[in-house]
Amino acid sequence: MRVLVAIGVFGIALFALPGSTLVLAQQDVRPGQSQPGVIVPQQTPALVTSTNLTLRRTYMFREEVFTPVPAGFVNILGPFTVRCPGKTTCTFELQAGGNAIGTTAANNRWGLAPRIDGGTWFWFIGTLRTDGYYVAGYQNTFQAGLAPGEHTVHLDIYTDFGGALGLRQLNVRVYNP
Repeated sequence: MRVLVAIGVFGIALFALPGSTLVLAQQDVRPGQSQPGVIVPQQTPALVTSTNLTLRRTYMFREEVFTPVPAGFVNILGPFTVRCPGKTTCTFELQAGGNAIGTTAANNRWGLAPRIDGGTWFWFIGTLRTDGYYVAGYQNTFQAGLAPGEHTVHLDIYTDFGGALGLRQLNVRVYNP
């Protein structure tokens, strides 16, 4: 049996604090198949380093329910309350992932938008397919200098023309400082 896997080309973008983002591979797979991810950078990312961070908490949120989504930004996971412990500021790292399928509309761009306290970091991951293949995408982002106490996180998807969503996951790591 011949299996065709198409890899979407996208960029790795990493920006300076306080909101840095890394957009990872877009990959097309048929439902039930699993293929290794591929990263194809279009540009060299800027290096952002944070040192002396201590991991304080880890949160993992996941849902796997087939859900139609309209065009535009749509909340797909959360909101959840996460805590910055202690008396010093925190750095939150959000790792978001999901897979989606398009409608019959061509050039249906999509992306994931992890949010901390209503703010967002968003870049297009690629385009959704129209031929029955799911597209998987991932995005990492972090924000430093968050005050001690409770914060709200959630995950949105954006599509130009709508589609449907399968798996979605949001991992949150809380570091001091």
